Amino acid sequence: MSQETKELSAPVGQIEAAEVERLVRERTREIRNENEALRRENAELLRAKGMLGTFEAQMGEAAFPDGEAMYRALLDSIDEGFCIVEVIFDAGGKPVDYRFLETNRAFVKQTGMPSALGKRMRELVPDHEEHWFEIYGAIAETGEPRSFTQAARLLMGAWYDVYAFPSGGPGSNRVAILFTDITHRKRAEEALRLSEERFRAFVTASSEVIYCMSPDWREMHYLEGKEFIPDTDAPDSAWPDVYIYPSDQPHVQAAINEAIRTRSTFELEHRVMRVDGTPGWVHSRAVPMLDADGEIVEWFGAASDITERKHIEEIIASERQRFLAMVDSLPIIVCLLTPDRQIAFANHAFRERFGELDGRRCYEYCCDLTESCSSCESLLPLRTGRPNRREFRSPGGDMILDVYDFPFTDIDGSSLILEAGIDITERKQAEEVLARHAEDLIRLQRDLEAANREANLYLDILTHDMGNTENVSNLYAELLADMLEGKAAQYLERLRQSIGKSIEILGTVSTIRRIHQASPELKPMDLDATIRGVIRDYPMSTIHYDSGARPRVRADDLLSVIFNNLIGNAVKHGGLGVEVTVRVEEQDGEVLVRIEDTGPGVPDDAKYEIFHQYEMKKRGVGEGLGLYLVQILVERYGGRIWMEDRVPSRGGEGAAFVFTLERM
Repeated sequence: MSQETKELSAPVGQIEAAEVERLVRERTREIRNENEALRRENAELLRAKGMLGTFEAQMGEAAFPDGEAMYRALLDSIDEGFCIVEVIFDAGGKPVDYRFLETNRAFVKQTGMPSALGKRMRELVPDHEEHWFEIYGAIAETGEPRSFTQAARLLMGAWYDVYAFPSGGPGSNRVAILFTDITHRKRAEEALRLSEERFRAFVTASSEVIYCMSPDWREMHYLEGKEFIPDTDAPDSAWPDVYIYPSDQPHVQAAINEAIRTRSTFELEHRVMRVDGTPGWVHSRAVPMLDADGEIVEWFGAASDITERKHIEEIIASERQRFLAMVDSLPIIVCLLTPDRQIAFANHAFRERFGELDGRRCYEYCCDLTESCSSCESLLPLRTGRPNRREFRSPGGDMILDVYDFPFTDIDGSSLILEAGIDITERKQAEEVLARHAEDLIRLQRDLEAANREANLYLDILTHDMGNTENVSNLYAELLADMLEGKAAQYLERLRQSIGKSIEILGTVSTIRRIHQASPELKPMDLDATIRGVIRDYPMSTIHYDSGARPRVRADDLLSVIFNNLIGNAVKHGGLGVEVTVRVEEQDGEVLVRIEDTGPGVPDDAKYEIFHQYEMKKRGVGEGLGLYLVQILVERYGGRIWMEDRVPSRGGEGAAFVFTLERM
């Protein structure tokens, strides 16, 4: 407030009329010469009006004949609204209304009330807020001026900046009011407040690091680190060493310099030092704040924590490198083919076979052609969307590939063909050899089948015709037995034994033939009944049977042949007074059968050969066929057979045939 204004604002009676006149003349001169200065000082001029009124009341208009005209000129020249009101109190002394005694031209513009003079506020705005009456009533009663800002919701919804002071003598209840409509300013302030609130809410709610920098980035004004990097709430010029990872500082500074030079957005991914002292990654972005002249006044920025993303990217890059190394080490040919048949990628096996990539197309690498042939199926998956398998032969025929073509989408969305080729040259050559062998085997099989048919024919003759002949011979031998004596009778007995041996051999051969010709039809067999039936065939022999277990086993009607052969061998070769024992046990889901004798036993080196005399041709006439037949039958039933000493490690005290059968 100027010195003149302070003087004009002094209480009534404290200044002389001459001084008032001087001040008015100075104001008049200011109005005429500097209208803009008058607008800045209008509050003080209007305070002078209060003193002019007092002066006129004391001196009369004769002393200052032009005072009213000059006063009106002053009031109507200012932009601020001005009025003098008379506050009306009720019987209880409460201010309830006020009447407009004087207004200026700006009053109408500021209030929207063109005919207010002489009227009461309640007439113009019946629901006008009570605080207006209370404020002006207090000024009228106390004589103390007030400056305040208040809203008049029902008066154009406006906000006013008000200076009110008493006018007239004590008891006049007059108040002079100087006011300015500041609605636009208040709205701007409110918008700014809301914007600041939103900004504060954004900063609080955001997980981003928020920062502000000086125009040249030499000083950090503010940083909220969100517990990711340290906070800064005071200007700091050492911020690069605090926040930026040492080896990244040149890179960051270069990006800052470029952003300042171009007055464009700063954006960069770089490393920072985190709160715990370890390096982290951020994606930082800052925009320049410009003044009216386009000069940078500040940089406002935000940074996102991308440490985890960078970690994942490093893992992906490592995995990609590992994958490429793996593909490169594969012995198969792998490549990526573009729709125009360019080779976009090729592994080591491809490059080793066809040469390094130099921009040629696939048919130039693989087929020595200058253009694609019409029968090529490489691009078929692009049309069908399905994999395709084909065989590729090099022009010279020295390589054959089994090729798989797959539709493939690159990371940029482009369509490619993934080709994988397996070198099957050796396999194809082997297949050709196998095909020739297969033809040879087919011819051999046909020859074997013919030979088998011929052998079966001979076997039929042996088993049928020779069997009949032996039966007749045996009949005649029995007739001769009653007629011969001495040496002739002995020779006849040997003849009968030879005939019996021949009949036995033919029976064994017929059984073997039956086994080989018919498919096994295995079924549950009563092992106990089978053993007892065979023992009954040797009434003159000493045979012990340990029948503690009586299981059913998986076999067929030839099961008795096993026991006939093994018990018969023990009786035949055990010597005089031999004893045979048959034992049956159950072990781990199997049935274990032991046929022991008290004969001379079998040497260890002959225990294996005894089952293979027929194959090894180490036998006499008919020897080995029976045990060979036993082995075939045991294996037919899913079991195993072997020979042991009856008494362990004492081979001269008898032998034991041991075999297993499946329990049912």
